[in-house]
Amino acid sequence: MSSYFNDTDHIALFAAGFDLIRDELPKHHILEIITEINDELTTNPYDYNAILALDGLYDAIDERDDAIVALSRYKDRPNQDFIDPERVNRTILLLRTARQRMKKGERKESERLFDEVIARAPDATTWIAENPADFPVDSPALPLCALLAYGYKNDKRGFTAAWHAILERFELTEPVPEEDFLDNFREYTLFDVLPYREHIDGISFLFKFGIMECREQEIFSLVAFLENYLEGLADHVFNVGTEFGFTECLPAMGVITAISHGAARTIEEIIKKEHAVTTKALLDAIQADLVEIRKTGTQMLVLETLTHWSFHPVRPVPDMVSLLRGQSHGNDDLIAELLDMMGDELPYEILAETVSNLSVSGEIESRLKKKRYTLLKNMGRYNEALALAAQDDTIMPKGEDYDLLKIKAFEESGQYIEAFNYLLDCIKDGRLLNEVPRLFELGLCLEKPEDLRFALPILQSQGISGGAYMLKAYDHLLQKDLNRGLALIEQAQDAGFPRDTALIYSARFLAAAGYPKRVIGLCEKMEKKNMYPQYVFPLLIGAYRSLGKEKDARAAEEKFRKIRQS
Repeated sequence: MSSYFNDTDHIALFAAGFDLIRDELPKHHILEIITEINDELTTNPYDYNAILALDGLYDAIDERDDAIVALSRYKDRPNQDFIDPERVNRTILLLRTARQRMKKGERKESERLFDEVIARAPDATTWIAENPADFPVDSPALPLCALLAYGYKNDKRGFTAAWHAILERFELTEPVPEEDFLDNFREYTLFDVLPYREHIDGISFLFKFGIMECREQEIFSLVAFLENYLEGLADHVFNVGTEFGFTECLPAMGVITAISHGAARTIEEIIKKEHAVTTKALLDAIQADLVEIRKTGTQMLVLETLTHWSFHPVRPVPDMVSLLRGQSHGNDDLIAELLDMMGDELPYEILAETVSNLSVSGEIESRLKKKRYTLLKNMGRYNEALALAAQDDTIMPKGEDYDLLKIKAFEESGQYIEAFNYLLDCIKDGRLLNEVPRLFELGLCLEKPEDLRFALPILQSQGISGGAYMLKAYDHLLQKDLNRGLALIEQAQDAGFPRDTALIYSARFLAAAGYPKRVIGLCEKMEKKNMYPQYVFPLLIGAYRSLGKEKDARAAEEKFRKIRQS
């Protein structure tokens, strides 16, 4: 079983959302999440978000007794009720306990608890006049809990009086211009300070008791907050998936899909009520948010399918495309965007075939080509990357980026001499001057060191002293000017020529100049470091034989044979 939901940060993200899953999540999945959260509670027994989450999960499967046990945990927390957030948390959990007992049919006990909730808030009938100093004026949370307690008790008179008192207390009795509300609706709504269940139940009571004041504003607030909440959950998955791989948050995807579906059903049930939203601008905005809420659920459903497929890609691509189209309601662009986001989690061939089976917009197709181009480069498939880039001018690399890709494509095909000549031409034209070490690496494939000598004037003309020193060293060694030759090799390294490349070239130059003992010393040093075995062993074997050391030469040949076979 996954351990995603025994993480306090993940629980905090999803706690309020569990109130919306309704019957959208399989019971066995809910029970697994409950087990994980209970595991976390063994470490943090008074974690408010974990307790809130358990109540939502138990409520979804009608396990009232378990919900009450979970809610009762908070009572044992050391009392810090003088701190307002703590006071609000306790009151919300008390309200939820009363609601669960009411759902169980425990009328007397639930009534007692609802009355306790009401007692925790300023009295609705005297609140405005008294303005209690121990309650911050900018927080409607406790009065709203009392309001909901009246609603659960079916006390229309108490609920109505409390609602009007709260509206007056927070100066929401005057009509708000439509434009002002849409620009900053948070200043004109109240229920969003509570979890989603309380927000939804508050709206239900406004309908039940026939109260119109601020009702459609609270509906708009609920929808806007749900759209923003689901977007945040999706962003969490995208961010974690992009950085660590999407399997890290696979358990979250199904939950987000369930929250999305549950939220959409809840909103649809509310707005279809008579006179639910009478303002066209608000209704249009709600419908737009509802589209986004559904889209998030669709994204997570498709992403979950793709993530499972990424580590077990046995289903044929055409079958998978058919399944994904069914899940996305035929939205190929959405599928393509998620494939783009997943990067190289799917094998390249499967990714390419899947994309080729989709019908996507030009913009997305271009972005996917760029992604595939990057994947091919990262995989070292440079010829394919070059071929793909040739299909789209927006992908085709320019200047030195193209030159490097071309050289890598030659190398990939084993065309090292062609790569060498192409790079030398680039250097001659003043490009890729930082790639001189690569030129010498490629030059190792040339049969004789003197084949490099024609590069000397090119290096000198471009002021590349390290490479020029190496080639001058070769001339001095051929003239038996050993000290000067070795000194120039040291100068080359001081000028930035790579030490490892200098070693193998020193051995090649010394071999050509007739210094087999020095060749053996350098080659044995490189052999211990497993450097350039394909070049070191032929030099070593040749040096042994020139000194008459046939036994050592044969031993080196045997060792080289085993290396090539491994």
